[in-house]
Amino acid sequence: MNKAVTWLATMAFCVATAAPALAAEDSIKIGVQGAHSGDLASYGVPSLNAVKIVVDKANAKGGVLGRKIEVISQDDQCKPEMATNAATKLISDKAVAVVGPICSGPTKASLPLFQQAGIIAISRHFFVRRPATIGGKGGLVHETSATAPGETAAA
Repeated sequence: MNKAVTWLATMAFCVATAAPALAAEDSIKIGVQGAHSGDLASYGVPSLNAVKIVVDKANAKGGVLGRKIEVISQDDQCKPEMATNAATKLISDKAVAVVGPICSGPTKASLPLFQQAGIIAISRHFFVRRPATIGGKGGLVHETSATAPGETAAA
C-alpha cells in the first residue's frame, strides 16, 4: 500500500506540474505503456492493473485537483517497433504523464518522444548506464529503480 501512496503522490506532482495544460480538459489522462499482450504480458498487465487500482481509489476520493483521472493504456508488447506507435498514441490522446514503458528497448524508443512532447514519464526499466533523470534538473523522464543489475547506488 505504501508503494501505491507513493505512486499517487508522484502522479499528483506530475499533474500539478502539467496543470496549465489541463485547463480545458474534464479528466486528467494518465498513460500506461507496456506489454499488455504477447510473451511478456506477465510483466505489463500487473503494472496496468496496479495503476487502475490506484486511480480507482483516487477517483473515489474526488480525483486530483477536483478532476477524475482517466487511464489510457497502450500495448507495446516490449517491442521497440511498437513502442513508438504506442507513445505517439498516448501523446495524441493528451496524456499528461505516462507510467512505462517497462522494457528497455521500448523505453529507449519512447522516451525521446515523451520528452519532446513535454510529457512526464516514469519508467521502471531504464536502459543501462543512463542517468536516473533525463533532461537534468527538472527533467521529464524519471526512473523508479535506483540501480541497474550489478551496480550500487551512488552515495
